[in-house]
Amino acid sequence: MIEGINKVGGELSHTYATKYLEPDFCNQVTMISTDELVQYQKHVVNNKSYAFGYIGDVPETKDAICATIKMEYEHKQALVTLILNCFKECSARIDSLAKGPICRNNPNILERSKCPPGEWQEHVVPPDAAVAENQPWFAALNEYHKTFMKNLARLKKILDDLQSHDAYNSLEEIKAMTKEVNKLTEKVGEDCGRLQRHILTIPTFTTDEIARRSKKEADRAQMAMARRAALASGSH
Repeated sequence: MIEGINKVGGELSHTYATKYLEPDFCNQVTMISTDELVQYQKHVVNNKSYAFGYIGDVPETKDAICATIKMEYEHKQALVTLILNCFKECSARIDSLAKGPICRNNPNILERSKCPPGEWQEHVVPPDAAVAENQPWFAALNEYHKTFMKNLARLKKILDDLQSHDAYNSLEEIKAMTKEVNKLTEKVGEDCGRLQRHILTIPTFTTDEIARRSKKEADRAQMAMARRAALASGSH
């Protein structure tokens, strides 16, 4: 999912930057009259579609239209950038729990440069999945991942809509999408923070710890049995 988001987002960003946001964009296009030669306004030559008509360039009008187009694509570019940045922090938080890196004693810090000296740990070994007592940790991590993927799917759909309906996205629609992504970004941050804090409070165990605990419990049970036996013999 992340790979798909990066791919579509990268393609859109490149298209916007090289096709619509170039400084000389307006010099590469021309205005044509659409009131005449209507039958040629969708004309295909060598598998490319062209609109054919009388040149109707009016500098002031052309500049105004170009400015509008540029503004719309600037908003689209900003929206794509927002989406691409939205999931990075949450993804880093998941990685810090399951494989690293992590800033020990301060897992909210996700950048090495901000982590106190000696606290940055590149690799994290997750709990042993074979230990039954560790299943609550894995269940919480699975919930974290499912919530994250659900939010990613919403972001991917917005990118797909931008790519599929590029010519039909008005500025108002782009602003509405941006508002939705801002809300989703806030939700992603809240969900990730909540689930990360929850997982960090779940105790985990190694097989040696379980073995030592089992031995202590067995020893206590044996001592209790011995006391009961002693009490029973003393009462006769």
